[in-house]
Amino acid sequence: MPDVVQVGGVQCRRGKPLPEELEEFVAGSKEDILAHANTKLFITHGGLLSTQEAIYHGVPMVGMPLYFDQDLNINRYVESEIAVFVEILNMKERDLSDAIELVLNNHKYTDNIKAWSTLFRDRPQSAVETAVFWSEYVMRHKGAPQLRSISRKLNFFQYHSLDVAAFLLILLAGGFCLIAWGLKKLVWKLFGSSCKINQKKLQ
Repeated sequence: MPDVVQVGGVQCRRGKPLPEELEEFVAGSKEDILAHANTKLFITHGGLLSTQEAIYHGVPMVGMPLYFDQDLNINRYVESEIAVFVEILNMKERDLSDAIELVLNNHKYTDNIKAWSTLFRDRPQSAVETAVFWSEYVMRHKGAPQLRSISRKLNFFQYHSLDVAAFLLILLAGGFCLIAWGLKKLVWKLFGSSCKINQKKLQ
């Protein structure tokens, strides 16, 4: 709708330079933080905000969802081959190590999420800039009523098109009645005359 603006990823930021000592530690290591170029994998519970950041920075995931939307998120990422699912309730050490090795050794996970990252970042403004612009726009134009859907002014029957639904039901019922009447006439033509003849013979 015109009054809905997508600002997914509003919490995502480009990585800032680290302090010199920390940068040396991270750059010289194969492990640390999500936005760093050395980060190869993100182990996550599958929450929307953390997985958005992983997509933003192009880091494939191993997901161990706990509840709510997390299963849905991770399952979608598994289908798109940017994550591997690990069931946390009966997880064994081998399950986790296998998932990590799969993501690290199969380049399709990195390639796919880099493609997702490109799509996610390709917008005229950042999510924050978009949110700020439209917030100020609404304030400048006193609630921006011109963006609101006309459906807000419809009553219950109009909004749900109940008049149209009723008309279609009447047509459908009429069609069934015509079919039933036609079948009755056809059966009478086929079998009615023979019944009369049999009745005369019986008399």
